[in-house]
Amino acid sequence: MFNGMNFAIVSGEDYKSCGDNYNEASVIFKVELQCGGKTTNNALVGLEECFKSNASCISLEATSITTGNSILKMKSFDNPKGDSFNLSMTVKYNCESRHTYLCRLHIPSTKIVCGSGASDIYEFGLIDLNNDEYKTSPKCVRLDR
Repeated sequence: MFNGMNFAIVSGEDYKSCGDNYNEASVIFKVELQCGGKTTNNALVGLEECFKSNASCISLEATSITTGNSILKMKSFDNPKGDSFNLSMTVKYNCESRHTYLCRLHIPSTKIVCGSGASDIYEFGLIDLNNDEYKTSPKCVRLDR
């Protein structure tokens, strides 16, 4: 959920379970965002945790570092003991159009660490948000209908 917007659970998304031995889980991801080939700084990048047992999601506040044109986000968070979960990067943007979009891009469970010691960065790479792929469901929804 991001600002009250629910996404459908997408088949094929994998879930992580850390068991009862860990109090935390952690992740680091990196992305460079563009709109029509130009670097954009007006996109809001977030982190979302979704739970398999009840298909609910929460936004997580993550530390953010901007290096050059890239955004690096990192977060250690409470391990939802007894429940499988997955993580997604969320991006809210408009690319100089009158429409605002919200995208949810899955982070593979292999990039989520049980414990607080995440060091392997998941690279989303360069994403041009003007690409039609980032304006279609189930990845993205238009907010201003």
